[in-house]
Amino acid sequence: MRPEEIRKAGFYPLEGRTRKQPFPGGRGGCESFRIPGLTTLLNGDLFASVDARWTRPDDDCGGIDVMYALSRDGGESWEAGFAAYFPDSLGSPENLADATILIDSTPVQTPDGALHIFVNLGPTGVTTALREPGGASGFLTIGGKRRLMLTDDAAKTDDPPETFGFFLGDFREDRAPILDRAGKPTGFAVDGFFNLYRVEEGAFRELTQPQIDTGREIVQNVFYRDSSFHVYNTMYLLHLASDDLGATWRWELVSDPLKRPGESVAIASPGNGLVTRDGRLVLPFYAVGGGKAASFLAVPSDNGGSFAATPRVPATAKIRMSSEGKPVELPSGDIRLFFRNELSRICYADYHPASGAWD
Repeated sequence: MRPEEIRKAGFYPLEGRTRKQPFPGGRGGCESFRIPGLTTLLNGDLFASVDARWTRPDDDCGGIDVMYALSRDGGESWEAGFAAYFPDSLGSPENLADATILIDSTPVQTPDGALHIFVNLGPTGVTTALREPGGASGFLTIGGKRRLMLTDDAAKTDDPPETFGFFLGDFREDRAPILDRAGKPTGFAVDGFFNLYRVEEGAFRELTQPQIDTGREIVQNVFYRDSSFHVYNTMYLLHLASDDLGATWRWELVSDPLKRPGESVAIASPGNGLVTRDGRLVLPFYAVGGGKAASFLAVPSDNGGSFAATPRVPATAKIRMSSEGKPVELPSGDIRLFFRNELSRICYADYHPASGAWD
């Protein structure tokens, strides 16, 4: 399916194969790609992910989606698709703050054979290249469960989530109701890709809006500024998972446990994740608070949804800050995280799982 045919957010496998390169210019209608991730699968196949950047490749803003590619012959040929695509814009919007953003993907395969991509998701115009994202996670505890908060007023998306009047209920059969703060249904719902529907006599009718740069009709989404409901303006971590080598993908938001008070972002480092010898999935992250970045690791207890974050890498006189990183497992079982600092140097710190400490 070509981008000009896509009406709503989701995953979209592409037709045909490419030779040698997973993401040649023009693949999927996009000319510019940046920030690749690559991993070798359990069966020896190659799997890659990348930012599809619809403006210039060095723009960390404007329309950006995440593509994947799979090679079953050692890189000779590649099949590809969009693991996550938001059609709020087509190509390059005139204003780079008018589009939803997926940036810096981290692919990994877990021992059960599932493919995973962790990617940072900013609602319309929210990325560190354009503004400081909000300091809250966008989730609140309601009825003993963490809930994604929503507002029906785009002008209030920078307000604290405590002021939002709605939240997302539980998913059942790929639909979740939008509930008011009292827990009552509003008559609206989302699907597994956060597209918006009106519920009418048990049926789900798509809500639509104009595409930013073409005016054609697309389906609303809670990550779009011009839709009927909106998320809080911060960066989210989107987990994309596939049990069939990329033929289908499911989405979930997993950022809430990772972000700490006072941090503007807690986001994935691009590259790839790590599966340790004993089967633990380890993902590299970094957070920004008070103008300083600090790296950390996240260890999901169930291959995706439930995270436990390590402490942040401590600042020292030589390191001072840390950001994007790459983890490797040492023979001892400790995790060595290589990262860059503000002095343009590559540094490392060792994490000891037994003690939960860095040195």
